[in-house]
Amino acid sequence: MKLPIDTGLLSGRVLVLACVILLPFLRFLVRNDYRLWAPESLAAASVLLVVCVALSALARERIVFLCLVALCSVLMATVPALRLLAGVVELTLEQTALVLGVALALLIALLRENFAMLVAVFTLSAFAVDLGQALMEELRRSPPAVRGASTGPLPHVLYLILDEHIGVNGFPEAFAACGNARRKVEQTFAKWGFRTYPNAYSNYPSTVSSLSSVLNRRLLERRRTLLDENSQEWRWGTRTLRQNRLLETFSRRGYRVEVFQHRAMNHVADGLKADAVHEYWDALNALDQAPGSRLWRFRWLIGNYQQSDLVMSRVRAFFPFRFAPHTTGPLSAAAVWPAKLFDQMMRASRKAIFFAHVFLPHFPYLYRKDGSVRDLEEWSRDRIDQRANESLYRERYQRYCEQAEFLSGQLDRLFARMDQAGFFDSTRIVVHGDHGSRIRRSLGPGTRGEQPTGSDPEGYDYRSAPPLRDLLDRFSTLLAVKAPGADQPETVRGRGSLLRFLSEALPLDGQPDPGPDTDFVYLFEHGDRPRRIPILDYWKEKDGQYGHPN
Repeated sequence: MKLPIDTGLLSGRVLVLACVILLPFLRFLVRNDYRLWAPESLAAASVLLVVCVALSALARERIVFLCLVALCSVLMATVPALRLLAGVVELTLEQTALVLGVALALLIALLRENFAMLVAVFTLSAFAVDLGQALMEELRRSPPAVRGASTGPLPHVLYLILDEHIGVNGFPEAFAACGNARRKVEQTFAKWGFRTYPNAYSNYPSTVSSLSSVLNRRLLERRRTLLDENSQEWRWGTRTLRQNRLLETFSRRGYRVEVFQHRAMNHVADGLKADAVHEYWDALNALDQAPGSRLWRFRWLIGNYQQSDLVMSRVRAFFPFRFAPHTTGPLSAAAVWPAKLFDQMMRASRKAIFFAHVFLPHFPYLYRKDGSVRDLEEWSRDRIDQRANESLYRERYQRYCEQAEFLSGQLDRLFARMDQAGFFDSTRIVVHGDHGSRIRRSLGPGTRGEQPTGSDPEGYDYRSAPPLRDLLDRFSTLLAVKAPGADQPETVRGRGSLLRFLSEALPLDGQPDPGPDTDFVYLFEHGDRPRRIPILDYWKEKDGQYGHPN
């Protein structure tokens, strides 16, 4: 029987390898809503096609070629197969690859030349399914009509977490953009009658540690204490809370629970019923909002594709070069913030808590204060796992503070829309960060400075007493609270932890006394044990030199 695909011909071998090597990249683009016909997409696809031609020319013997196809299939399919089997059997990457390799070897022995046809049909069918799903999703994207709440003003709760938002008195005044941002933050919350805590600080300098602690009103005995490390999502990069006392409390009080979150952190703990969950993630189509050269978009596409799969990252996804992955961060948050959040509040027909974790002013620092987006090349190198020299420290803070100023404008407009719709006054609003900016200076000679992996954001990396400015960069965090009916601003001048202040401003059912250890901040050392740092002692000793003593 003459096969439609003849692996004895170069063209037939190229077609089969393209199905195994090129189609997964095209599926990646489709799943990220990225245009297949964009110049950078076509350029990357052309590189992979050249790789397919080169490999096909080298593997002329049919049995050698079929073994090459099987090997490439194992590399591309190990992680998807591991995910597919996760709910049935727990396997390691190596075990999954071995199972796939044995299965494909048996298929080659049984099917011989027909094995190539099987691979081509299977991969082309999968690509067709992705295209069909993308088309159906596009057809469903007609914007729904917004209707006002039918029962009048409701006692809603709006709980906003603004990722990496430094506290009012944590902004370094030495930089003009930061002075402007600080004043904009103060003016926005004063205008809408909030009680602000300019000297609040988090107990931990990472999202997962800080939020798992604050939302459960307790300190951590070790790193990741309150995260579910046994969840299926853990190995794929999603951190799920073991418990969320905040949302549990409001659920018991009869509130509808509506959650807006980044896929990297799941706030809906096991056993907690959320009425609606709206997720966003670093989809590459967010790049449509950013200007930048085609070369940088090409680097973004390849770098993120190479890191999208643990096995593919080891073989560079068959590209002859490797690029670093990047995050769209704040651009991805636009999928839910602020328009979708407001729309969902408008739809509410009973009292609800709207819990939103927003990646702003989270790195990369790409928004100017007017909301325009900077060129890709300007912000694609932003990182949190490094210490910067003085010049880079200043440059990053300038952009960070412009982004924070833009965010304050978004908050102002959101509150104005809520007020115009008639439910701002009746809504209890809590706005806070999770930790500081984490833009940190090099600690001096002998440190690893600007090395990409030079500093664990949660690690204790001081050789002597920590500088207060460095503690503020890590721990100072925003906190503002508005009670229903409040119309006069108030400022709490005292210094204290986010955990202590929230325990007083928004007590939860069965909440323990926060205790004196709440006044310390913590970094982790050997064995993921927290090391206590008396931040208030440093603040007291150095008033007038760092931060804002009032």
